Amino acid sequence: MINFNKIIIPAYTNKDIERIISEKITFIGDHQPIEVDLIAEKLGFDLIPLHGIKNISSTDAYLSIDKNEIAFDPDVVPVRIRFSIAHELGHYFLHYDIIKEIRFMNYDEWKSQLNNIPGWFWGKVETQANLFVGILLAPKELIIKCIPLFKDQLILAKKHIPDDIDSVREYLTVPLARKFEVSDDVMRIRLSREKINPFHYI
Repeated sequence: MINFNKIIIPAYTNKDIERIISEKITFIGDHQPIEVDLIAEKLGFDLIPLHGIKNISSTDAYLSIDKNEIAFDPDVVPVRIRFSIAHELGHYFLHYDIIKEIRFMNYDEWKSQLNNIPGWFWGKVETQANLFVGILLAPKELIIKCIPLFKDQLILAKKHIPDDIDSVREYLTVPLARKFEVSDDVMRIRLSREKINPFHYI
């Protein structure tokens, strides 16, 4: 049995994750949406569609570190597939040493041990991988680049609700999420976490 109490989870900040992405992934491009499947393949990962992962294990994807494979459920919505591939890349770059220590070397072994992973451990590594997803699929500089597309609406908002930045971010969440092909939640978190004030970019 794995003693999760002895496994040290690194404490990553946004800046740490940005640095890791810039060092490890040098071919992201500057257009939307970010082509995460091509990024994974260029990094040497095989993308393996496995129907039904979601129904069997309540998750959309799995990283096989021994074979450099990312298995994903092709039956979920495309935005979720993109999220899941980026999420597994996050685990690879942020948690490689942990994954090696745990040694889930294939999907069947991982599935059988899933219930033995403590909630606190699972929550921490999942949160970090989710942060990785947001920074990879919706980089701050590209979000800022897109904000002038909504200049007319933002000028009106600045006139009527200049102090309500949260509402303005909420207004931008849906169209920006569609443009970057991420979920509304991912974009909402990105705008908030980066403290982006849309009025500064029009």
